[in-house]
Amino acid sequence: TFYNDNPDMSANPIKNSICGEGCPFACTYCYNVAWNSPEMYGRFERRVVRPIDDVVNELKQLKNDGNTKLIYFQDDVFGFEMDWMEKFMPRYRDEVGIPFHAQLRLELAHGKPGKRRLELMKDAGCTGVTVAIESGDYTVRDVMLDRAMKDVHIFEGCRNITRSGMTLRTEQILAVPEPTTKPGGHAIHVDFKTLRVNVLAKPTISWTAILAPYGGTSLGEKVVKQKLYPSDKLT
Repeated sequence: TFYNDNPDMSANPIKNSICGEGCPFACTYCYNVAWNSPEMYGRFERRVVRPIDDVVNELKQLKNDGNTKLIYFQDDVFGFEMDWMEKFMPRYRDEVGIPFHAQLRLELAHGKPGKRRLELMKDAGCTGVTVAIESGDYTVRDVMLDRAMKDVHIFEGCRNITRSGMTLRTEQILAVPEPTTKPGGHAIHVDFKTLRVNVLAKPTISWTAILAPYGGTSLGEKVVKQKLYPSDKLT
């Protein structure tokens, strides 16, 4: 009922939807891990996908308002479940037919399964994909962010997306320290690695955020332990 209840938002030709909640991954900076912890709610599976009929009916309503030009799927990881994708994408193409944008993990655009996923998305009307590189340094990705995503995943995934004819938007976090960063030190050399990876990956557009650790996340605990961030700001 969001767009019916908010006419000013309904006037926007880009409408948001979400096919499922949660995420199968556990990045150290993300609230999802804490959200699912026993200390908080602990009531969700790591990923819960909505029934296809439910999603399609919602999108048909957005289509019928006559104003919607693009659907932006706000799932943290769109299309993780290939069985669901094989059923949903043809229905989206045939019953909704509005161009859409989605967010992927780069591992899901890698290899034969990744190419099949991108093929389904492109055929259904996907015009662009957002992916998170986060850091150009593998050790930072692995140890600090718990994203053991190798360079081959990044470059092959980006290449597969652009070769499919979709636009590519990358996201990264600046100022993420290394495991060995000391108080008074910096991570600017890591940020230059991130810049270099983006130059080589050739995205259509790049987006960045500056690290702000969240309380209740393991990355927050890491930077406090390294004495790089005051613990009272995590409360």
